[in-house]
Amino acid sequence: GCLSADVGGHAAFCACTVALRDCRGLAQPPLSAMLKVGFLGNVSSGKSSFANVLLGEKVLPSREDATTMAMTHCLVDGGVPEGRDQGKVCIDVAPQEGESMTETRIVGADRVYRHLQAMNDAARAAGRQALERALETGGTVYPKIQDITVRAGACSKLQDIVDGSMRFTDMPGFDENAQPLVEQSKGLIVGLCHCLWVVVSYLDIPKASTAQLLHHIARVGPHLLRMEQELQGRVLKIVVTMADLLDDEEAEQRVKASMYDAIHRSHAFDDFPGVAEGIGVVVVGGAKNPRKLEQQATQRGSWPHEWEEVFRSIHDMHAARDELIKARKVHLSNTIFVPLQQILASPSYSGRYPPLAQEALENEVALQRRRMLQVGAMVGSLAVGGIVAGALWGERCMLLSAAAANIARETAHLSLKDNAMQAATLATIAAERAARHASTAGNIAGVAEISASAIAGCPWGIFGGPLLQVGVKQVVWRVLGGAASQAAAAAAASSAATAAASAEAAAIAAATATAAASQAGTAAAVTAALTSAALAGHVIVLGGCAEVTSAYFGCHGALEALKTIPTLSAEAVQKSKESGEPYMAALFWPEGPDEETSVLYVGEFRGMLPHGRGKLFWKDTQMESFVGDFVQGQIVKGLFVDHEGLLIGQLVNRDGTLEVDGFQLDLTFEPGQCCAVCLDNLPMLAEGLVLAPCMHGGVCKSCWSAIEAQGDPLCPCCRGVVSGTCRY
Repeated sequence: GCLSADVGGHAAFCACTVALRDCRGLAQPPLSAMLKVGFLGNVSSGKSSFANVLLGEKVLPSREDATTMAMTHCLVDGGVPEGRDQGKVCIDVAPQEGESMTETRIVGADRVYRHLQAMNDAARAAGRQALERALETGGTVYPKIQDITVRAGACSKLQDIVDGSMRFTDMPGFDENAQPLVEQSKGLIVGLCHCLWVVVSYLDIPKASTAQLLHHIARVGPHLLRMEQELQGRVLKIVVTMADLLDDEEAEQRVKASMYDAIHRSHAFDDFPGVAEGIGVVVVGGAKNPRKLEQQATQRGSWPHEWEEVFRSIHDMHAARDELIKARKVHLSNTIFVPLQQILASPSYSGRYPPLAQEALENEVALQRRRMLQVGAMVGSLAVGGIVAGALWGERCMLLSAAAANIARETAHLSLKDNAMQAATLATIAAERAARHASTAGNIAGVAEISASAIAGCPWGIFGGPLLQVGVKQVVWRVLGGAASQAAAAAAASSAATAAASAEAAAIAAATATAAASQAGTAAAVTAALTSAALAGHVIVLGGCAEVTSAYFGCHGALEALKTIPTLSAEAVQKSKESGEPYMAALFWPEGPDEETSVLYVGEFRGMLPHGRGKLFWKDTQMESFVGDFVQGQIVKGLFVDHEGLLIGQLVNRDGTLEVDGFQLDLTFEPGQCCAVCLDNLPMLAEGLVLAPCMHGGVCKSCWSAIEAQGDPLCPCCRGVVSGTCRY
């Protein structure tokens, strides 16, 4: 069927069940194991004609000007599976909402060709109208991207791959910049492809558009180039078309050399050593009439130009299907894993607490400083008060001692007759010493007295009149001035901490606003484009293959993730450092000069590093790119999600190298299969139901009811205990 902007994930899935009803009885492998081959090239480069030769008949429309506007998937499964039309090319269609149809299948190459041509023309006109409206209103263009699946066979040289395990996807011309949906569609398909055929007309080799095409592949499909490095010759091919216009084989070799020269001059593959030298280039022609080309080849006993090399490459890709599917998961996930792991390991992230934790700790430090300042002020007042009290006590003792000395001297003068002067002098010295000791004792007693006053709740009582009555006023005010300076410094530190906390809070608020804005933009795109429609539901069906979206496993973007973070305390951060108990916080992307704050990570931490469950986010869309486990800042294991919100797979990090590991969620969805028990009815998955918690849906509702009635139900697919059914 046709999947367009107004069709959400679940609705899209159900809309395609009409096409799947006739798959019963067809020997078809799981659709999750389908090898996806894309054709990418400039306008009128010969993409559709090239695909027609592989299919064995003229199915896809082609003409001199721009033609393809819908993503056209050619499922190589043999066409109509049974009946009088068995083996013919067909398109299974489903009515859109509010539309009535008398026919759900279009059969025959000619009829399919006309249907596709009309659909492409309608899509092109709709795109132009959307662009005109945007220019008039100053708005943004979110045109409908249409997706249609053709079921077909293959030419005589490819009959052994007609098993439903390979899909060819023809997409709009790369250089058709006037149509905004072109960028969206080619980005989506390149991301989903396991192999890519780049189609170039020999007339376009020296043009700038060809160099731009090569750079585009390096930018949006680096995983394909890494795969090509690993699986030489089975991932990326360049097809030079219109060789039938050349004079001889020697001219074809010159064209091939010219193509290699263009690759080197573009420097598009410089970051991928060996690709520019090892990439396969084939020169073909005569694709305008595939039936005639095949007839001539049969008569001569061989195909002209380098078609034999094309067929050999297709067979190699088909034979390496499992390896290519696994390699795509690894290398596409690596485009997420490698840069994000480098960011998390950088000193600016691994050497400091996350902002929320840092804020909690700084707030706690500021609070402790304020408390210490209050205690210090009180202790200082106690000390000063003790000194003053001691001075008063000492002064009293000195007066008493002096009085005693005077009395002693007078006594001595009166006792001269008795020769007691010496004894009186000794008594005076003793009295003076006693006065000094009494002064020291008075100081101690004063401190004790002021301490007792503080305990009694009146620490400031000593500072009334007595403070101004002693001769230590300047010293006391110096002490108070020092305390005031310390208080000012502490207040400044507290203000700085408060300002830092405010800045962190502002950063979080800005990140929340950025996430909200990014997701709002994405939500707008969801209503109008297939690229973002992947984010609207749990599953979409694209080219006969169910693609699991991030929404299936609870991904709703950075904004929703931030809301799950509870209020963080310094105690929780310290406890994490000491006992390893995790706490929730967030990290933010490094910011450029004119960039807004964007969320990088939300999840659990231990100490300063991500540790436990967490999520990473794309910087521009603020949607999830990874959901899984972290250990000491290292991505360990989880689900990787591409830029369009489609699941890549579950992978594990083994010593810095990603490997496909464990249950692959995309294997859950095999909508083309009949019930695993009765082998007749459509499975419950076709109605949007799966078994919980294993999430398999390969059994029909009737058979499942019978299994449930027997008690202790087990999933027919994995033999796991089933608690019930749920919507996926």
